[in-house]
Amino acid sequence: MSDPIAEITDHVAEAQARVVGALKEKNRYVSLLASVVTQVQDLETVFFELLKERSLTKTFNDGTGIIAINSNPTNGGSGYVVGDVLIVTEGNDGEVVVDEVAAGVITKISIVVSGSGYTIGVGKATTGGTGTGATIEITDIGSLALGVQLDNLGKIMGLARYSGQSDVEYRLDLISWVRFLFSQGEGDTLLFVLKALTNSTTVSISETFPGSVILYFDGVIYNEENLSSLMDRCAAAGIGVDLVPVSDTTFRYDTPGVGYDEGLYTIALRTE
Repeated sequence: MSDPIAEITDHVAEAQARVVGALKEKNRYVSLLASVVTQVQDLETVFFELLKERSLTKTFNDGTGIIAINSNPTNGGSGYVVGDVLIVTEGNDGEVVVDEVAAGVITKISIVVSGSGYTIGVGKATTGGTGTGATIEITDIGSLALGVQLDNLGKIMGLARYSGQSDVEYRLDLISWVRFLFSQGEGDTLLFVLKALTNSTTVSISETFPGSVILYFDGVIYNEENLSSLMDRCAAAGIGVDLVPVSDTTFRYDTPGVGYDEGLYTIALRTE
């Protein structure tokens, strides 16, 4: 995967190569230059580590850490308690925590450490905790910010995680918020943010008089209040926003499909 931004790994060598001939023999000057540029190299290394391993998207990395799992284990095992930390054995250092159990059987888990060296799939074995036999499903891999890392990014951007919001949902909010911070309420921005927040396949916009828009989407509403608030803030000043979820199920009058002769309305009509 090619990096949209190329990392420079040899700042010192590049700086020394640019020294004019008369100074190349001045060892004290060359050493001073190296000591200064080394700090630049250290900053570059840290920034790219953050970019590649603690980013909001996969744009800058193709890592193999665990970034999404099925919260319901493939096999809940036995003998576990809430708070048990399990190591996912396929790769290196990936950990999940037990959030809920029923009579020792795990019913809900979440990611603690993404680790590296993992692949997507079901039935991934684990070790650790007070029980045995638990396996999980890894649904996505990469090197993204998780947990507290996401919370810290949110503090920087001024968008806190709402109560009970998962990493996946919060990451979508932050991605959308970045786009909003650089926008001026354009229609394209509204569509981008709505698509990201709802994980929609199709979004569209319709203008209505006077000064409002209707946004249509076919995705998921993770938190209705949060979605409405963010979209209102993304719109230009004085512009109202109405959100309309849509589906593939079209109401029909006289063709096969849901309509007056099929589905809910036919039942209502026949019982009156």
